[in-house]
Amino acid sequence: MSRKGSSKRIAGWLGVPAADLAGVPEHILEAVASRMEAADQAAAKLEPELVEHVHDVVSRLRREAATDPLTGLPNRRAMSKGLTEVLAQAHRGGSPVAVLVVDLDGLKSVNDRGGHAAGDIVLREVATRLLQAVRRGDLVGRWGGDEFVVVCPDTDEQGAGHVAAKLCALIAARPVTLTDGEVSVSISVGSAVAATVEAAAAIAAADAAMYRAKRLRRSGVGRLEQLEA
Repeated sequence: MSRKGSSKRIAGWLGVPAADLAGVPEHILEAVASRMEAADQAAAKLEPELVEHVHDVVSRLRREAATDPLTGLPNRRAMSKGLTEVLAQAHRGGSPVAVLVVDLDGLKSVNDRGGHAAGDIVLREVATRLLQAVRRGDLVGRWGGDEFVVVCPDTDEQGAGHVAAKLCALIAARPVTLTDGEVSVSISVGSAVAATVEAAAAIAAADAAMYRAKRLRRSGVGRLEQLEA
């Protein structure tokens, strides 16, 4: 590279006029220009790796923001978004959507017996069993505390009843193993069937049905609610 070219490039890098480098020896200019060129080549090589790394970090942060850290299920925010999308699709197609609120019975007594570590074991096991009970296209998430939400597209009142009964049976089928023994678990389930209402209204109706189930203390399944727009 000529002295003029080296001076111009270095001046641009430093943000000074090229004339300010007039007194710098040529061999120094060439050495600096060579180092700059090598640095540019290294940066060009690293750029794709850096972009990929940033993409991986952003993807991981998005997953963490949408995931319940204890159970690995979608969290409340992610479930609200997912339910809204399912309801919008159902509205366009005119198909029903079953929304089920699942409440774990007696979690406080488990925590009192074995501490929150025992309660965490039960919550993780319940999450696993809920996933085993639903179809591939259904959504299962942790709503918060001891509550979970299950969303079943293309499911009417009768289908919602079958899902709720299946959930109750699978959860109660066998005890959960703790570090100091076993504990039997059960759930209360409330269902609401909707096609055109907002997500919050569907959740509220299913939640109310779940609390009726707790008060009745019968099969653990609350009366189904048919929601209209």
